[in-house]
Parts: sequence; C-alpha cells; structure tokens
Amino acid sequence: ITDIRINGKYAYLTTKELGTLKINTLNNTIEETYTHGETIPDDERTTMTIDEYKALSGDAKPEGPSDNNFFRLYLNNRKLYATNGIADGPTLIARPAVVHYINLDEDLTWSDVPSPDLTGKDYDFNTALCMAFDPSDVSHFFIGAKTGLFEYRNDSFYKSYNLENSTLTSSNLDPKRTYITSVLYDNRQNLWVFNGFFNMLPMNKMDANGIWETLNHKTNEKNTQNRSFEGAFISKKNGLMWFANSNWDRSGLYSYDMDTDILTSYPDFINQDGQLINTNPYFFRPVEDADGNIWIPTSNGPVYISAENIEKRNKIFTQPKINRDDDTDLAHYLLGEVYRYVIAIDKAQRKWIGTKDAG
Repeated sequence: ITDIRINGKYAYLTTKELGTLKINTLNNTIEETYTHGETIPDDERTTMTIDEYKALSGDAKPEGPSDNNFFRLYLNNRKLYATNGIADGPTLIARPAVVHYINLDEDLTWSDVPSPDLTGKDYDFNTALCMAFDPSDVSHFFIGAKTGLFEYRNDSFYKSYNLENSTLTSSNLDPKRTYITSVLYDNRQNLWVFNGFFNMLPMNKMDANGIWETLNHKTNEKNTQNRSFEGAFISKKNGLMWFANSNWDRSGLYSYDMDTDILTSYPDFINQDGQLINTNPYFFRPVEDADGNIWIPTSNGPVYISAENIEKRNKIFTQPKINRDDDTDLAHYLLGEVYRYVIAIDKAQRKWIGTKDAG
C-alpha cells in the first residue's frame, strides 16, 4: 500500500500490484477496485467483503485506468489524482510519466492528464512523483517528475521547469534527470519545490511572480547521500513546514519556519524509553493529527513527535506500545517489525497504516 486518502466515509488505497481500492469505512466493504483491465464484476453486487473480493476479483475485465502504476494520491475539486511513480521512492528506474484521475461526482471513468508537448526539448516527461494545486485556481496545478517540474493551466500543459530556467538542479547520478520529489503551496502563493537525489540544498521557492530562489539550508550536514524529499506539508497547528529525507544511509525529518528562516533537523529518533529507533533503510511522508502530533512511518513501526515536544524543542519521539496481555507489565512496540509506507489520519483520529508486504 503506497498511499491513502480519506474522502468522507471512503478510504482510497493505492497498492503496488492491485491498483486502487475504494473502501467504505462504515460497513468495511470494498465498493470499487480500479485496475487496468480489471474491476469488480458487473453483476447484482454493489459492494463486497474482502473475502468475496479475493474470490471474484479475477473474473471480469471491463474498462479501467490506462495502466496499473499507482504511487501517490491527491484530492482536488472532487477529483482523485494518482501519479505513477515508483513505490520504493524515486529510484533510477524510470517509466513514461502518467497521472490518472477520476471525477468522484460523475461516472467514475478514469482518464489521464494530457502529456506535455516537449517538442525540441532534450528531456522527456518521465515518472510522475508528486503534485501541488493552486488554492486560488482549481485548474492550475504542478506535477513533479524525474525530469523536472511541469505546470498546467486550465487543465492543459503550460510550461516546464528545470536547470535551464529555474534554480532546480540535476542529479549527481544522472545530469539529464531533475528529480522533483515534493511540491506544495503556502498561504502566500509561494510554490515550494524539493530537489531529490544528492542535492545538498534541496529547497527551492517560486513566488507568485515566477521568481525563483534557492534556500541556503543543508539538509545533510555530513554531506552523505540525500535521496527523496517526501511529503512536504504545512502544519495547521504550528505553521511549520515539515518534510522528510528518505535516505538509504541516514533518513531525516525536518521542520522549517518560513517566518524566521530556521531549519530544524531531527537526524536521530530517540523514543520515550531513551532507545534509538532504527529508521533505515527508508521512511516516508510525515503526517499531522488533529492534536498537532507529527506521525512518521518507519521500518521500526509508526512513531510520532508530540505537539508538546515540538513546542518545547524536545527531540523525543513516542513509539506507541501494545500490552502483551500475558499478566505482565511488558509491552511490544506497535507494528515494531513491519515495514510501513504510509500513515493517513481520518477525522475520527484513526490511523490508517499502509505496509510494504503486510497489507
């Protein structure tokens, strides 16, 4: 499971091999499954249980999305978008970029965002990784890919950005690749763009007038390899920008104060018991709950840094525990040996956790 989005009573889950599942959280049924060449059988059923899905999912092959490559999900103006990036982070594996979308208010037919016209360019539209939507114009959005940033206006391609016309830089591994692994708007109409793969200064900003700037902040003081900057978002509680560096050698969590220009790094995760949490080989996008706690999926279970510790600048993380229920006071760390890709939090404060191979 590579991504989760909550929309009302429905949870949409993208998976590495099964496409996208639409789950009704009120009655625990799978109502739709979206894959290339395969959806739920067109019979009298409108919903089915998980066991029924397992038994019937291979029986019919009506229309579906153009391919089965799903990576990240985005909701905008009642449309669900899915990028086709690589589930293990933006590796050197590449594929032609595709962004699938479906209108949730209409007939649920999948379409693809039009590919950009790059005639005369020496780069292509390759491996869509992330998206950002203009809060003042629902038809204006950006797609981050392995070959730069692509701007769309009125739902049509408008302009591309890379090292030729912006502060974005190419990867040290491949000068033809400009990895954009996270992108978002702030409330001042600035667009924040993160370069992935070995760039020591990954934070770029394009203002409302199209002026670019690179922020002079190192995200890796030891100058070891940066990788994919994941899931940048702005906290609704503390106003800080949060993002993660999914690094095979040394992962990291960061907060950035846009008013004071201060970047805070959390290179080591020490839990409430004083133990170091192993976050390698990778971890992915942080997410905030309604109380202002920042949750992170890691290879050692889900962890969070509390709103109180953030305010007090204490770099102590909490690993939730589950009692052993064996007449002792001992407990296990929640999902301590399960590799997680994603955490999503719904309005009831329930945590949805997508894993690499445990469902």
